[in-house]
Amino acid sequence: MRSVALLLILAAALAGAAASTQGPGTPCPFFSAATTDVGAGSGVIGPTSLSLTFNPPSCALDTHLTAVSCCNSYFQGHFLLAGVALWPAPLALPSPFVPGSELWLWPVALAGPIDGHDAQILLPADSSLIGATAWFQAVSIYFTTIGFTTDYATSQAVSFTLN
Repeated sequence: MRSVALLLILAAALAGAAASTQGPGTPCPFFSAATTDVGAGSGVIGPTSLSLTFNPPSCALDTHLTAVSCCNSYFQGHFLLAGVALWPAPLALPSPFVPGSELWLWPVALAGPIDGHDAQILLPADSSLIGATAWFQAVSIYFTTIGFTTDYATSQAVSFTLN
């Protein structure tokens, strides 16, 4: 149940609502977070890779997407998917996704498009969320000048558990 509560809070944050209940001087109740990668990403040149980091001073989840532009395909931004569970097996995604793109998690929240490679999600100062887990996956957006198409690639899935 804590995972669902965390996901609802993160969904609100992804939607742009103020998720942080921290006031001035309110300590962040979390001391760390654990992450686990599942699967592999796809990409135009090399795989798209999502990394998640807990930022204690900000009491926030920082996201970074590695997505390389090359050869007439240019990174434009990304979407961030959030969920509480993985599919039993990854779902292969058709065009306009690049070959090898798979959906690993059962998404229940979507943010984007997000400009650039980085985003930050403020976490509430709620100690009941200790031990909660949410899953994330990114979808990178590319513009390809050959054919003037918009193409998409996926990252691996990453779990994020608050400690």
